[in-house]
Amino acid sequence: MRSAYGVEIGSADLEVLLRHRAVLLALTGAFVIVSAFRPALRRAAITGSAVSMGAFLLLALTTTPVNAQVLRVAQVDAVALLLLAAGAALGRTSGEGA
Repeated sequence: MRSAYGVEIGSADLEVLLRHRAVLLALTGAFVIVSAFRPALRRAAITGSAVSMGAFLLLALTTTPVNAQVLRVAQVDAVALLLLAAGAALGRTSGEGA
């Protein structure tokens, strides 16, 4: 947490919540990988990923102050969200139904 977000985990409660967040992010990532091989799942995977990244961006940008590391993660998520949108658009134009 220190290297990625620049924060210290101050309590066991916060550690549990952050570990749960990590599990949810891993599940989202796994779902995206599975959807690469299962076209019927792509729309749901894209939607879930967009909601996840969009929610983080919204929270990071509307909560002040946040540190430089959190802003960096938000910037990475913004780029990833744009790439996800581009990929979804390309999938639609190629007839894959993304």
